[in-house]
Amino acid sequence: MAELIVILGPTASGKSGVSLELARRLAKKGESPELVNADSMQLYQGMDIATAKLTLEQRAEFPHHMFDVSPPEMEMTVVQYQGMARSVIEQILSRGGFPILVGGSMLYLQSVIYQMEFAPTDEQIRKDLEVELDELGPGALLARLRQLDPDSAERLDVRDERRIIRALELFQLRGRGLDEFNKQPPLWKNCKIFGLEVDRETLRQRINSRVEGMWEQGLVEETQRLRGKLSTTAAAAIGYQQVEMFIDGEITKQQAIEQIQISTARYAKKQMTWFRRDKNIHWLQPETAVEQIISEARL
Repeated sequence: MAELIVILGPTASGKSGVSLELARRLAKKGESPELVNADSMQLYQGMDIATAKLTLEQRAEFPHHMFDVSPPEMEMTVVQYQGMARSVIEQILSRGGFPILVGGSMLYLQSVIYQMEFAPTDEQIRKDLEVELDELGPGALLARLRQLDPDSAERLDVRDERRIIRALELFQLRGRGLDEFNKQPPLWKNCKIFGLEVDRETLRQRINSRVEGMWEQGLVEETQRLRGKLSTTAAAAIGYQQVEMFIDGEITKQQAIEQIQISTARYAKKQMTWFRRDKNIHWLQPETAVEQIISEARL
């Protein structure tokens, strides 16, 4: 029997619903399920609607961990997340609970699932690169990376600003870029990894409906509350930039909604491209996922 169940997939694929239903089924079998968040943006306090975070009422049914652990103005790095999430999982296991890791943030998931050691960082180098990014733009930095480290550059495009900076930072520190992510290290725990697969058109419809619902739930008001308070990482959450443009009168409400929908669909495609490289993921349909997880993991 697995020590840890992982439920991952693209945004709007139904991960939260499946995880809650699985927890209910496990509770009926006498287990004590506890859910651990692996969405990098749901780590931040107050970022609720844009990140489709489960409400406090929904989280009250079972213990939920790694939500709202950082104020939005502070950076929560993947290294910090790895340490905190693993500690939480160890604590759950030590008290006889059953941890379920749920999310779609690719590197954050991998950092917990696999025995990954992260490369060094240098705050000054990163700050210098961020200044260059502002002055020269991501295209120039990506072109430099192509000359220095073609393998890393090949895996990035001009929209991957943070990872371009990270690759250049690593190259300065050790003479090579993102090669550690090309390898698939051993699993950290005895776990089963399940991915939710939704056909492209259905996923697009789910994303469109979700974004429209976010607007009705108060996305504009949430953006106003957080404006000027977000760290660089938190500000990358899809939705806030588009809503700020709407607030400033640069685009209409409909244009903002459509831009969020398009950006979210692109992100979902990026997630699937990343996940497809992992041969340990068992792909399931959301509608039958709970039964299959119970069967395949022998729960």
